[in-house]
Amino acid sequence: MKTSEKITTLTKALFDFQGKVTSVKKSATNPHFKKNYADLSAILEVINPIMQQCGLFVTQHPHEDVLITTVYHAESGEFMQSEQVLRIKDASNPQAQGSAITYARRYALASI
Repeated sequence: MKTSEKITTLTKALFDFQGKVTSVKKSATNPHFKKNYADLSAILEVINPIMQQCGLFVTQHPHEDVLITTVYHAESGEFMQSEQVLRIKDASNPQAQGSAITYARRYALASI
C-alpha cells in the first residue's frame, strides 16, 4: 500500500466514514454458485454519498495487469493507494477484461 507522507486527516475521515456506512444489500445473484452478492452498483450507491459527507473520494483505474484504487481526502490531498492483480482468463477478450476489472473494483471498494 502506498500513502501520502501524512495521513492524519485522511485517517480521521475514514474513521468517520466507517461509523456512518451501513452494510450493502446482496441484491445480485451468481447462478453458478447460487449465492447472492453485492454488485458494484450497490456498493457505490451506499458508499458514494457517505464518502462525500466525509470529504473523501475514490478513483480506480487499470494499469498494465493491476487495478489501482486510491482513496483521497479532498481538502488535504492525503491519500491511500492499493493495487490488486487483475486475473483475466483471456486477455485478448474485451469482455473478459471488463469482467476482471469490475470484479476487482467491487472487491477493492468493499475492502475499504
